Amino acid sequence: MAARKDLTQRPCCRRSLCLVVSAILITGWLGASYLLTERVILPALPSASDPAKKPTYPPMPPAKPTGKASQTDINITWVKPDARNASILYYEVQQNSSSVAFKTVANETSTAFHVGNLLGSQNYCFRVRATSSVGPGNFSVPLCLSTLPPGPPDSPNSPTPINTSRSSLAVGWDAPPDHGAPILGYTVQAAEHFFAVEFKFKTVCTLMKAPLARSCNASGLDHDRHYSFRVQATNKYREPLRAGEWIVVLCGWLLDASTRAHMCVCVCV
Repeated sequence: MAARKDLTQRPCCRRSLCLVVSAILITGWLGASYLLTERVILPALPSASDPAKKPTYPPMPPAKPTGKASQTDINITWVKPDARNASILYYEVQQNSSSVAFKTVANETSTAFHVGNLLGSQNYCFRVRATSSVGPGNFSVPLCLSTLPPGPPDSPNSPTPINTSRSSLAVGWDAPPDHGAPILGYTVQAAEHFFAVEFKFKTVCTLMKAPLARSCNASGLDHDRHYSFRVQATNKYREPLRAGEWIVVLCGWLLDASTRAHMCVCVCV
């Protein structure tokens, strides 16, 4: 019976048993850690060759725009910013003034923007942001510009004949730039020429009623005579008939033998 004594009582056996149990526990712990790390806790890392799984960001904000202002128009430009992950689709332009908060006024595909029909001596601010398929980026630093003070309108362009008869001649013209103040009316004058002699200009049309016409029918003219016409535009910064603000642009003959006037464009001074 002594020979069959429990082997676990021997020191060497106890040591071996402890090593086996320890190995089993360590193996189980490593296996559990692997499963938790790969299957539960940590997601699979994206592959460097798979761009679809890379983080995506919207474009960077453009640098502060630059621009130039006249009495009624402003032009601004900006430099294309870093698009980062995706190509830029368009630029959102916002505008404000002293009485209006920033609001979107255009979505431009180029890096330039023009706005017209502005008031003179007014301050306007603009900001721009780029948008890609990822989404919009941040706005740029605003650019603020002041339109120039309003002034008198330019002279109209050369009038052209519209209709003629033996004793009348109708001319028309295009509206000139108003330089920040609406045109209030037109004054048309005609003068008869006889060889080198120029007669005094006389007013044949005064157009001051809205909507403003841009044509004048001069009647009571003598046939077989040479006439010159001049047109002046008026706004609140120019009084009608001020000297030195006319442009004479049309000369013509009314012929006795025909109901048509033979016209020539010229400058008669």
